[in-house]
Parts: sequence; C-alpha cells; structure tokens
Amino acid sequence: MMQRGLLGGSEQRIGLPNNVAVPGDNLLILRTRLGHLAAARFRFEEFVTRIGGAPAPFTSVKPGALMTGEDSLGLYFWTEEAVGPNVTCVLALRRLTQAERGLPQGAGVMDVMLRNCIAGTAAEALVPVLDASIGYGAVAGNTGGGSTRMLSPLAAPGADLEWK
Repeated sequence: MMQRGLLGGSEQRIGLPNNVAVPGDNLLILRTRLGHLAAARFRFEEFVTRIGGAPAPFTSVKPGALMTGEDSLGLYFWTEEAVGPNVTCVLALRRLTQAERGLPQGAGVMDVMLRNCIAGTAAEALVPVLDASIGYGAVAGNTGGGSTRMLSPLAAPGADLEWK
C-alpha cells in the first residue's frame, strides 16, 4: 500500500493479489477530495487522468462502455474483459460520499477505482469494490462468521482499527 497527500485530499494505492499472467497490477485506488473539490461532479476522463491513465487491459475504455451495478452504498460502474480461459479482468469505479459511509480526514467524497484480473468470474473480481469490502459495515460488523478486514485506513471510517 502507498499513501500520499494531495492538494485538497489524499490517495491510497493498494496492491491486490495477482495470480494470473495478465500484464499490469491488480490495484484499488482510493482518492479523497476536500472542500469545494468534493462538490464537483464525478467525471470519468478527469478521474482517469488524475490517477495516471486507465490500467491494462482497459487503456481505451470509454465511459459509455461501463455497466452499472448497485449495492447498499449506491451505484458503481464497471466493465469486464475475458483475457483467456477462466481469466476475467474488471475495471470498476465508484464515488462514495458522507451519505453512504463515514469518510476519513474530513473528506467530502472518496473516488474509488478497481482493476482486478483473476481466475474466476466478474462477480468474484468485483468483490474488493463492493459494500462488504469497502463499506462501513465491513469494520463495524462481520458478514461471514469470522472477523472482517479492511483494506486500508481510507477504506475505514476511523483510525481505531485492529490490523491483523
């Protein structure tokens, strides 16, 4: 994981396991925005430019090619690409606000991008960007019998987390 401060927010880049031979890294990017920057509408092209471009194999993806999904945190946008037998890559984007969950460091919004290529289905590849992984409930409760684990402090509502 790498975190850096930005003018008007912060960014974390979290490396995810990559067990397939697809070029590039599996990555979750979390960017917070403060003040008047948080009031701006989410714009796909602007966000992709700010994170350094869309990751492979999605370098030429356009906003109109994204599908929508919805969970308890609201809408997310995503696309998938089959890269071989049983290998699926997903690119997912979403914006979280204080209305959906607590955000760290006084942020007004948190923009999230996931690139995940796995041996499995798109539904499995999307898990790191869904509510059970990135939502407040992933810290406050547990959804599967064992203790849950947040990926990062930006993904969690506060600093009182127990890291395992």
